[in-house]
Amino acid sequence: MSRAARRSRYHRPVALCLPVVVALVVAFAGVAQAAALTCTDLMRLHRSGMDRELLIELIQESDTLEPLSSGQESLLVAAGLPEDVLAAYRERSLGPDDERLKEIVELVRAGVDVDLVVAVVERSQPPLRPTSRDLEFVTRSQLPQRVLDAVVAAAPRQVPSESKPADDARLSEPALDQSLPLAFAPLRRMYRTTIGLVSREVAGRLDLDEDGLRFSGLTNHARDVEVKVLVLEQVWLDCSPGPTCYELGIKTAHGDAIRLRDDDWRTGGNAQILALFEALKARHPWLEFRTNVGR
Repeated sequence: MSRAARRSRYHRPVALCLPVVVALVVAFAGVAQAAALTCTDLMRLHRSGMDRELLIELIQESDTLEPLSSGQESLLVAAGLPEDVLAAYRERSLGPDDERLKEIVELVRAGVDVDLVVAVVERSQPPLRPTSRDLEFVTRSQLPQRVLDAVVAAAPRQVPSESKPADDARLSEPALDQSLPLAFAPLRRMYRTTIGLVSREVAGRLDLDEDGLRFSGLTNHARDVEVKVLVLEQVWLDCSPGPTCYELGIKTAHGDAIRLRDDDWRTGGNAQILALFEALKARHPWLEFRTNVGR
């Protein structure tokens, strides 16, 4: 057997490793939104050779994570899982600060009517005041949108409280309280992943104050961003014929673009992005503002 043949024979298994890892990445990226990521999944991917940065991204992108027990954490440590990967999993798998939210999740899973669950949220005594960890927990729990909205609405924040009528109710522009800061929620930040350029969205809120704006995710903090007023350049609305606007874009002097949609954008919701558009026009009129209407 020639030297080249021997080299090909012994190197073939190594060459096959990369396609296997890529296949695992694609497979798990496809199901991350549909099923809980488990500790067993994490160990399997780590042993297959998945890069630690991809493991962390998978943890952050998964809607639901299996709760991490002390025994499972010991197994992950023994398997050689990097500490930063373990820390990312531990952070996202923790329960809420308010234990009553666990009861609300159990009501939903038991099949209790959504109207009744919403009433429980709104009439809780003492009133619910969900923290960022509480919001992360309820978002991961995949609650019905109305229940999630009720919990988010209970979070302490200052929001626009008045609105003025417009000719088109679907394009109404709320009149805003001119005091700062302002918060807009729930919103979705739209982006594309580094793996396969798949379109994704992150639930969160945007805070606007005198210094600039900040987007904070409820579950995926890797997409948090802070932009100072001095680097803002353009703000635009993307609208479909009608017109119904569904997305707000913000461009900075660095060339970065932030794309935002209302949490209920799939059913025509746009109140938050319209309010944000008007707030930016009122406070920073020197920026370039435009509305793009598609055909």
